[in-house]
Amino acid sequence: MKNGAKKSTNAIKSSIDSNEVKHRDFLVQFVKKLEPRYWDESSGMIQDQYEEIFEVIFITKGSVGVGYRLFNEIFYGMRIVMQANKKIISPINDYSCINNKCSEFLYQPIDKIEAYGIRKENFNEIL
Repeated sequence: MKNGAKKSTNAIKSSIDSNEVKHRDFLVQFVKKLEPRYWDESSGMIQDQYEEIFEVIFITKGSVGVGYRLFNEIFYGMRIVMQANKKIISPINDYSCINNKCSEFLYQPIDKIEAYGIRKENFNEIL
């Protein structure tokens, strides 16, 4: 009984170790493909509505207005605010990139934005 339990424990440990290696390899590949991106309020749109998606953007600092265009008017429904004390990074275009769709929303910088982008072909290659 003890010998069987020991084999089972080793199999579980081996499975966990191989999963950790896969996750680590994925993260290393992902981080190597990230490129820095910067915008400010005078730079124009980060991404306009109905535009083709070329990259997934991860906002690390700053404020972004999220909205949509209806009858040539722009409406903002949400504001993404990233600060140094937040531990969450907000992605833009991830859903559209995975599903090969155009942007459903527009993203306008409200102040200075610091972000990282990963090009669509690199993003899909890693996934």
